[in-house]
Amino acid sequence: TFDHDPKYLNLRIGMNSRMDTIQAAVLLQKLTIFADEIAARNHVADRYAAGLGDVVKVPKVIDGGVSVWAQYTIETDDRDGLIAHLKGQEIPTAVYYPIPIHRQDDYSVYPAPGGLPVTDAKSKVVMSLPMHPYLTQDDQDRVIAAIRAYVKRNGRACGRRRRTRPSSDRIRRLGGWPTSPEADQGAPGGLNTLTTSLP
Repeated sequence: TFDHDPKYLNLRIGMNSRMDTIQAAVLLQKLTIFADEIAARNHVADRYAAGLGDVVKVPKVIDGGVSVWAQYTIETDDRDGLIAHLKGQEIPTAVYYPIPIHRQDDYSVYPAPGGLPVTDAKSKVVMSLPMHPYLTQDDQDRVIAAIRAYVKRNGRACGRRRRTRPSSDRIRRLGGWPTSPEADQGAPGGLNTLTTSLP
């Protein structure tokens, strides 16, 4: 069975062309706030890294690089358990491209010499968290607290990148993050949006 969104199954080789005139007009207007939205997304990403970097493996941008953070994807050895835990708290997650292209029928005629072991391994551990420029600090705190509570209760970190906690100065600069899973258990609000479209 296929437990993920079937839109990630490639049933045929073709073209993905979804831009029409109306969409182009809207996106041209959105370009006026594009830089501000990228800055806001990077602030959200920084807070995730500060709050989760010692319990899961968080993404890292190359030196000198800037990400627009279309998604914020972490790695965990207990993906299904963490997804179920977050779903129970009305926190959405997504697994983008759960079946690698080289594992799908239409591309099986293009074998990869030696296989793609890194791709295969990553496809089993990655999951994406709510990420958009208008994600409030309260909503993000709920996500961080829920993940930390799950990892603490299960007694192990999930594919974490580092073992040291972020500095108190960095946490304070980013607005802090809660340590209690009970923090802000109100309506999910902006958490219902995993991501917003980029121009």
